[in-house]
Amino acid sequence: LVIAYQRTADYNGYKYRYVVTPTHTSVRWVDFYRAEQECVKWGGHLTSIHSQQELNFVKGLASRNALTYIGYDINKWTDATPNDFTAWKTQRGRLTYKGTSSNLKQPAFICKKKLPAGLVIAYQRIVDNNGYKYRYVVTPTHTSVNWVDFYRAEQECVKWGGHLTSIHSQQELNFIKGLATRGALTYVGHDINKWTDGTRNDFTAWKTQLAPRLTFKRTSSNLKQPAFICKRKLPRLVIAYQRIVDYNGYKYRYVVTPTHTSVNWVDFYRAEQECVKWGGHLTSIHSQQELNFIKGLATRGALTYVGHDINKWTDGTRNDFTAWKTQLAPRLTYKRTSSNLKQPAFICKRKLPSLVIGYQRIVDYNGYKYRYVVTPTHTSVHWVDFYRAEQECVKWGGHLTSIHSQQELNFIKGLVTRSALTYIGHDINKWTDGTPNDFIAWKTQLAPRLTYKRTSSNVKQPAFICKRK
Repeated sequence: LVIAYQRTADYNGYKYRYVVTPTHTSVRWVDFYRAEQECVKWGGHLTSIHSQQELNFVKGLASRNALTYIGYDINKWTDATPNDFTAWKTQRGRLTYKGTSSNLKQPAFICKKKLPAGLVIAYQRIVDNNGYKYRYVVTPTHTSVNWVDFYRAEQECVKWGGHLTSIHSQQELNFIKGLATRGALTYVGHDINKWTDGTRNDFTAWKTQLAPRLTFKRTSSNLKQPAFICKRKLPRLVIAYQRIVDYNGYKYRYVVTPTHTSVNWVDFYRAEQECVKWGGHLTSIHSQQELNFIKGLATRGALTYVGHDINKWTDGTRNDFTAWKTQLAPRLTYKRTSSNLKQPAFICKRKLPSLVIGYQRIVDYNGYKYRYVVTPTHTSVHWVDFYRAEQECVKWGGHLTSIHSQQELNFIKGLVTRSALTYIGHDINKWTDGTPNDFIAWKTQLAPRLTYKRTSSNVKQPAFICKRK
């Protein structure tokens, strides 16, 4: 065969060969069967077409002004693939095929053969981040033989269960750039104007920050590069144990994954993502009391993430209590460096909604104002724990009530007119308003409606009484 021009290109797991014979004379042109024979000698067949995308690629490959054979023989493809895309016949431009028993000679043809099944991988790294698994793949860089074009890279990602990575935030871009540690130009999943995973173009700043290692498919040309990054969604979180507790106006959720294997453990960002889905963030810590509460919540022997990311809390609150860092052992941990380790447990925190009041009454007595608050009692959804009740009283300008005489006890018992168990302000061994324990007989006379915080457990009750001067 006399060849005037040829070009090979990889696309979507196949290698294509465009061959043009000297066009000034038909002496060297080839008929359909000779073209097919040349393709078979090359290891493939005349090309078949199975999608609009492939048709566009093949038409773009046939860049010379020469009528070009593809592999359709009257009613079938020569590579024996199915007739699953018929629209090519009306859009073929310079492409032609064998439509009848006649066998004309044409100046050009396109062959197609499958690329080797196994991708040659020189290096790969798989990392979880923020609910996704990323796979960074580098082919041998000393030669372009094993490099991949954009579509082959996407195909490899699809086989892995995902797509070439999309980028949706500055944080994700920074993570991906940090993942591409080898000096190899690396494909991400932007195909001219869209992400291959179908996600939105909601973060456009990435295009100006790709250098020096990341690239994407900018035009219809489909260059081969030595590396690519895949991304796929992690499966649903597997929970072995969880406990939800209210404390001081917040709801905390302690989650433990199966600890016998790290398969279901979560990195810091996945843990934060799970907390955000729950309506909060990984817990912040703002007092010795809160730290003690959180350490008491982490009862399983599993290293547990709290929400400190190097130098800030993920919920945006202030670093106003620094002593927690020296008291985390043995079970609590946080994200200390750019590395993002997987741990078996985490604690979320979210603000409780505004207090729902079913009934309240405010009465003055002996120089103090008392506020009796009852939440809707038909359900415990709106009930409050001891610390939430105290917090509501502090917001009102006082504290849960203390009791300092028989007369005051009688007054308070008379104030509780609803049949709802009602918190007063004694926390195990002290009053929350800091007043002295100068009247102890109250403990034996609380029944049937008054209660207090007797132990470290923090039970929710439907009512409470505040007191302020």
